[in-house]
Amino acid sequence: MSGDWRIAESVQRRRICALQYNDQSTPPAVSPGPVVLLAILDASGLKLYSHRGLRQQVSERDWAYINELILDLEDRSREFPAEVFQQLSNLSVGPLITGAVEWSEREAKDLCMEFDLCVCDQKDDHSVCSLA
Repeated sequence: MSGDWRIAESVQRRRICALQYNDQSTPPAVSPGPVVLLAILDASGLKLYSHRGLRQQVSERDWAYINELILDLEDRSREFPAEVFQQLSNLSVGPLITGAVEWSEREAKDLCMEFDLCVCDQKDDHSVCSLA
């Protein structure tokens, strides 16, 4: 019976990865940039959430790259959610870097109050992702 309890507990827990923006057009900052994406992995899979001010927080130079990256992550996370989460948990160079990785029992909606779910759909062989 104790094994069943651990399974039920793990279903309620979520792994969260906070990704920070690293503006590469400026000298290295003393403190990390703002958290612009959250990746949440739970029993239902991996979901990406973008900060509502993402577009305003990212330089024009990095915007296209980050937008394409989100589309790619969303696509790959459908088949390989744990592997994509692991990759996001170890970013240390580029415009997005891993800020923190932790466990939480809180609901995703409570963790993402300033964030919106990234929803990507395949339409006419093109991905469309709604971002803030």
